[in-house]
Amino acid sequence: MSVNNVSSISTENLNTIKAKAAEITSSSGGSIWNDYKNFDLNGDGSISDDIENMSDADLYRMGQQMGILSDGTVQATKQSEETGNCYLLSGVNALSNTTWGKEAIQNAIEPTEDGGYNVTFYNSDGEKETVNISAEELAANPEKYSSGDVDMKIIEVAAEKFYSAHLDEDAYSYKDKNTPLTEGLMEGKTSILYMLTGSEGHVLQSTELDKRIHESALASDRGALTDETLQQELLEIASNPDGYAATCAFKKPGFFQKLFGGGDTVSAHGYSIKEVIQSPDGGIQSVIVQNPWDSSKEIVMSYKDFKSQVAYFVTHNQNDTF
Repeated sequence: MSVNNVSSISTENLNTIKAKAAEITSSSGGSIWNDYKNFDLNGDGSISDDIENMSDADLYRMGQQMGILSDGTVQATKQSEETGNCYLLSGVNALSNTTWGKEAIQNAIEPTEDGGYNVTFYNSDGEKETVNISAEELAANPEKYSSGDVDMKIIEVAAEKFYSAHLDEDAYSYKDKNTPLTEGLMEGKTSILYMLTGSEGHVLQSTELDKRIHESALASDRGALTDETLQQELLEIASNPDGYAATCAFKKPGFFQKLFGGGDTVSAHGYSIKEVIQSPDGGIQSVIVQNPWDSSKEIVMSYKDFKSQVAYFVTHNQNDTF
């Protein structure tokens, strides 16, 4: 991926970068100023009077740092209140916690000369398929997509177009044709993890499958979620944190109840696993999860609390990728 293709910067993005940069001063706050003070060319504590003297390359680099232009790295994001696509955001966040996942994201996104992007996904046949999104499509309906980082939004917009093009296929038949981005799986060939890496995932679940969901939408590698199987998966992640991208859902009613029947229902909300902490005795001490509502905030759960609440656990192994 060419993330420094300055010629692909659109006038709209350029104006947005300049407007945001003009607001940054040494009084903006320590962390913000420290991030951008290197752009203060004359050292007067403000960037606004330096903007016109900046090269396009510097402005492009600033736009990437601000999350306005793609740099192939997903920073902290917040899920839209309008669209229920936590499955996708959690999947991307899980990937971005690994080296190979970051590479997959970078390889999937390519800037175009007109300010848009080409995004390459794997379809359910395992073939690469490229989706083009224009700068206009990316700028439209901001309330519908996540905020905080353009790379996440690029993936969302492209995935929506991709899903719309495949809704007549069995694997995607569970999706609502009017809102294909809302509601989805964190496993199988319709998951964003598969679309970006080719990994269907290994699933542990505490419920039985709902026969209404076509089998082609589900990962074939699945097992019962028990204390033993969960601990084994978590220990593998703890011993090789860069090798796994993991997501989960907890015990509450919601969309996944449509997918999985039986005793405990599964929450409609998906989370990504940020880190698994081992205890001194070699067991599991805690699990750190990220909520796509605000992925900058980490939630530390004791192992006891985590295992008592989790009902659906999906791991994607680097070794299973294309």
